[in-house]
Amino acid sequence: MRHAFLSLLLLFVVSGCDSGEDETQLDAEFYVGSWVLTAVSDDSGDLSEGVFTVVDELAASFQSSGNFRLDADLSDLANDFLNIADISIEGTYQAVSATQTLVLLVDQNGTTIAPSFTIERTSDDLIDLVAPGAVVAELLGGLPLEFTGDVALTVQRQ
Repeated sequence: MRHAFLSLLLLFVVSGCDSGEDETQLDAEFYVGSWVLTAVSDDSGDLSEGVFTVVDELAASFQSSGNFRLDADLSDLANDFLNIADISIEGTYQAVSATQTLVLLVDQNGTTIAPSFTIERTSDDLIDLVAPGAVVAELLGGLPLEFTGDVALTVQRQ
């Protein structure tokens, strides 16, 4: 189950973006700073209430050096009843402006994993990280959450 939540956390920070209006390149510098998960939705609507029953706070910090850290403060439900401990992940990231993607590189038991996802950009401080629901469901493993279609994780710069 720890692997499943690790993957969810990776999903949170992995992204690409295209607003159509803003010419700002989504290079590595765009992501520098702290980001916090504020909402979750899929093709069926808003899922924030359900997600925030197991996640109290999900925050990511990106450095200009190319390093990142992701911290998940899980709820008592996740900690006590689902037996999932709070999680911290560190690794490096690469932004590919041409394809509007962000890739995390994380060492997981000697193997580097590098998932990538799409971003829908609302502003410089608010973005949606989008992935197919099947991918997110697999990453969440045993958590009591189901998704329909694409899933959008809304994160805000702090």
